[in-house]
Amino acid sequence: MENYIGTLLAVGGIFLFFVLAILIALYVIESFALYTLAKNNGQQDKAILAWIPFVNQGFYGFLAGDQNIFGTNVQGIILGILMIIFPIVTARVGGFLFYIVAICGITVAYFTLNGLYKKMNHSGDPTVVAVVCAIIPLVRIIYVFIHRNDIFEEEAVVVE
Repeated sequence: MENYIGTLLAVGGIFLFFVLAILIALYVIESFALYTLAKNNGQQDKAILAWIPFVNQGFYGFLAGDQNIFGTNVQGIILGILMIIFPIVTARVGGFLFYIVAICGITVAYFTLNGLYKKMNHSGDPTVVAVVCAIIPLVRIIYVFIHRNDIFEEEAVVVE
């Protein structure tokens, strides 16, 4: 009986090692993609923030926001803070409150990613991609990595 427990623990340890290796690889890929995206779009001074855990999730919001008249990115800062807070809060609550916080987090992720994808060149229809990426984080990581070299397009202003 003890031999089976030892074997089970060994298999579980190997499985855990592979899962952690995959998660670390995905983190590095996502951080590299956000770093490259920021450097290509004139944010060289803030690009290093893409490598800090949890802050890199807020970096999506910063990249998605627009500069206002005073040169500040208030929308991006708010979206970034919410992108950092919701995963942490979702991990800490339970029961019915978990579902409410998770739905709010998915909604914030959708608006953040939709704003970011609208700025990217060649990103197609950002709405559908933003919905899928808000629900399945693996798709978001792959999508941002594929589009890491895009240059942002600012929305055109019509002057009469």
